Amino acid sequence: MRYRKSMRTMLSLGSFLFGIFVLIGCKLSGDRGNVGPDVYAGGSCINSSDVDVPGYWKNGTWNGLPPLDVTKDAWVLSLVVDGTDVYAGGHGRNSSDVSVPGYWKNGTWNGLPPLDATKGAYVHSLVVDGTDVYAGGRSINGSDVGVPGYWKNGTWNGLPPTRCNERSTCIFSRGRWD
Repeated sequence: MRYRKSMRTMLSLGSFLFGIFVLIGCKLSGDRGNVGPDVYAGGSCINSSDVDVPGYWKNGTWNGLPPLDVTKDAWVLSLVVDGTDVYAGGHGRNSSDVSVPGYWKNGTWNGLPPLDATKGAYVHSLVVDGTDVYAGGRSINGSDVGVPGYWKNGTWNGLPPTRCNERSTCIFSRGRWD
């Protein structure tokens, strides 16, 4: 068990050091001449119970998000800021220790349906286009095959699998700039 805990810490540190992502946006403060960036970075922090807690930093301040089960790990793998709304995509383990895909919008969890509720599914990327929310990732089917795809507004859209470990790690919507 000690080896597992040490490896997990190393993997978590590796994810933090190499897998952290940053999103920069602009804001206008009360002083019209003072325009500066808001900097967001998503990920997870290991708490005192050795559980990965999902969340993000905004301008260096940690914002923890509620996991599905406080005794199970959860991760943020993607962030989108749309106006005043913060979307954080990822997955968390439920009480059955199955990874459940979804995203938090302003701190509220929105679960997405997997292909098989007894198998894991994961969100790796998010795009918000108007009222549409796209989440790219993968879902494991009943035959234990990883199927790449995306959810659009909660509906799964599978992509043709290949011969490797399939996952959709980024998603893009060709939209307009308002």
